Amino acid sequence: MKKILQKAFDSAVSFPPLSEVVFEGDSVVIVPDAYIVEHGHLLAALVEHLLEAGCKAGDLTILLTAGEFERETHSGRLRALLPEKVRSEEIFEGFYPARPNACAMLAQDDEGNPIMMARTLVEADVVLPIERYYPDPPLGHFGFLSALVPRFADSDVQTRFQSADSDTKREKIVHTLAPVVADLAYRLGTAMAIEVMIDGDGQVEGAVFGRVDKLREKYAPKAPPAEETQPQGSDAQPNGGTEQSGADDQQGGAAGQGTGEQG
Repeated sequence: MKKILQKAFDSAVSFPPLSEVVFEGDSVVIVPDAYIVEHGHLLAALVEHLLEAGCKAGDLTILLTAGEFERETHSGRLRALLPEKVRSEEIFEGFYPARPNACAMLAQDDEGNPIMMARTLVEADVVLPIERYYPDPPLGHFGFLSALVPRFADSDVQTRFQSADSDTKREKIVHTLAPVVADLAYRLGTAMAIEVMIDGDGQVEGAVFGRVDKLREKYAPKAPPAEETQPQGSDAQPNGGTEQSGADDQQGGAAGQGTGEQG
């Protein structure tokens, strides 16, 4: 795993090597998605790289959801894989969005409503998401940087995503939900990320590290081509004839969170 990550860091996409962007004294928050949490050797390898880059053990945090944190507290599975020098540190932190002070205001939307994210992320010097790349995101996955959003957004944002989860289609992910993820990640100042590629046998086959906007161009989910509807019946007229009223095919506007400045 370490060699796979080292290759990714050595060939960073439009970004300096990891050793040139994290420094001693920086508070670094590693944000794994659910898949990476289950494959702890990747996390362990990333922690080792950060230590070698100059980070101190006490400055590293691995942010988990409440459920993941509680499972780790009981099992100690991930801690046992970490480099020995960090095993005694309180490196794992659970996010409980309903608890007082769990979230901090990131910015305000166009209507003046606060946009809230996990306080640990808002206050970090460096936020480093690491997530599995899905060419075709499964149900419950919202594309590029889903390691961050909605996992570590406030309860309102989580509810918004969960309500769409049961009937989410690729078009909705691309046009409605993915822009929300991108907007919140931007406001956090998330500059870099790691995408992990998994082969058909479930094995790690590679990883890519680099600048978020460049990775998004390549790895964010794309909408499928629009299906062309052929006129039916002899009364159908070209150029939108009015004899029959067709269904309105226009997409709604993307539900981004406004264009306010980064907090």
